[in-house]
Amino acid sequence: MLESKGVKSNSEKWNKLYNKEKLEKFLFNHSEKIDRINQDEKIEPQISKWINENLPEFNTSYSNTLYNYEEIKKYLKK
Repeated sequence: MLESKGVKSNSEKWNKLYNKEKLEKFLFNHSEKIDRINQDEKIEPQISKWINENLPEFNTSYSNTLYNYEEIKKYLKK
């Protein structure tokens, strides 16, 4: 049994889970720990379906990649 207390804000920031692409990758990489993922079926469609049903704004309002202040600052330096 795996206990989950939710994703901490530092982990969200570190993994950039506010970006759909990063969230999908994170869920895929940890899919064996997620009980709603059937390991006998293709994983990606299950993740996409879950995001569409539970986080639909990732397909509209939050579909663009977001950058944090530090990333923008580094980019502008170059």
